[in-house]
Amino acid sequence: VLVASTPELLAKDKGDLGDSGKVASDQSIQVEYSGKPLEARMQCYWKVRVWTSQSDVRDQRSEVRKKEECSRWSEASRWTMGLLQPADPSSPGSAEASWQAKWIGLKQPAPAPAGRTPVGPGPLQIVSASYQSASGDAARDVSGLLASRVKDGTLLIVASNNELGGDPADGVAKKLVVEYELDGSRGAMTVAENEQLAINLDSYSEEESKWSRQGYLRKGFTLDSTVRRATVYATALGLYELRLNGQRVGDHLLAPEWTDYHTRVQVQTYDVTPQLRSGDNAIGATLGNGWYCGGWQYWEKEIRAMYGTDPSLLVQLEIEFADGRRQTLVTDDSWRGTTDGPLRFTGIYEGVTYDARKEMPGWDAPGFDDSKWLALQARGADMKVGKLVWQRGQPIRATRELKPVAVTEVKPGVHVFAFDQNMVGHCRVKFRGKAGETVELQHGEMRNPDGTVFLGNLLVVSNHRIQLDRYTFRSDAE
Repeated sequence: VLVASTPELLAKDKGDLGDSGKVASDQSIQVEYSGKPLEARMQCYWKVRVWTSQSDVRDQRSEVRKKEECSRWSEASRWTMGLLQPADPSSPGSAEASWQAKWIGLKQPAPAPAGRTPVGPGPLQIVSASYQSASGDAARDVSGLLASRVKDGTLLIVASNNELGGDPADGVAKKLVVEYELDGSRGAMTVAENEQLAINLDSYSEEESKWSRQGYLRKGFTLDSTVRRATVYATALGLYELRLNGQRVGDHLLAPEWTDYHTRVQVQTYDVTPQLRSGDNAIGATLGNGWYCGGWQYWEKEIRAMYGTDPSLLVQLEIEFADGRRQTLVTDDSWRGTTDGPLRFTGIYEGVTYDARKEMPGWDAPGFDDSKWLALQARGADMKVGKLVWQRGQPIRATRELKPVAVTEVKPGVHVFAFDQNMVGHCRVKFRGKAGETVELQHGEMRNPDGTVFLGNLLVVSNHRIQLDRYTFRSDAE
């Protein structure tokens, strides 16, 4: 293995950083670098060649001879050293070779009132309620149970064996049938087993007020010369997607991925040289809950964050100009942010709520007016954060596109798209609707006998959403 500090030296077969020589070994992967000590930000160019041996046996009495063949050098490749240590104010010059960025985040809105907000006037009374088999042959009266769950003129409950006191018909599909009186008018609702029943309530308004809302963070800056190289180091407590001059940075999904955030946090590195320009620029990020302050698929009766209460962002953009000067831009209290964007709720396992009426065109580009956004504050040293480490595995990326094998309208206005493939991903779909209308996408792994999406295998014992995306139209359009 040859490792050089420049591509020119490597092309001359000179490894000024490291030259392993010929090594007799059966180790073909996980070969550690053994050359000179390396510094932060250093670019290292390397190539490798191998010797192979083949036994040559003419007959049983002849001696085994081994023939060695040497391969050509591989094509040159490169790695770049990251930021090796946090800044140490007591050590002169240490900040030059380390992290200068600070964690930033948005102070979340005050929690919603304890009571629910009804969609319409009350009071709400349960006239009758029956949890029964889909055919109606076996049933249990749950009128009193549902009446006890009425709160502030609303009802929110999951039609599950756990919530409704047991299984009235083992081994068959079930449904919850309810008759009620709201503000003097009679009404009726029927939901399938493991579906959510909400009367006089936006069933997700209470839940969405308990979690941190998606943040939009940005900063404008000016460059006065031609950029030779630009590298950005980024991570988050939560999930982030980085934006630069109106374009997405990288192709990572769900970055920085899950770790024990109190022990270690993975950092991602991106070459953003082509995305910068002389003059005005803007950097931005969307910041979501992720595994840090979101659920872990426990789906308990009450949502609870796992590590922290709201997400934070850490970004350091290092720029080298053609004339040799350097400029560093970091997350600090000069950034601005808002939670009043189109992403109203994000949960890895719970789903996303997107309101297109809240879209902010150009928020991640130069010239956007962010004067009404909040000024952010760098977060203190009292945050419980693990060691920053570099991502060792391949990032999560989109690798395939699948089309549904069947589309069925199981009831008026309800369509099931069957992919016949258990997978992890997200949907791309076109709808036509009116301004203010909402489309829901419920994701699952199986179908009920009636063709609807089955959620029973997801251990539904909670009163909150599960794998459900909601999109609200901005205008009468597609």
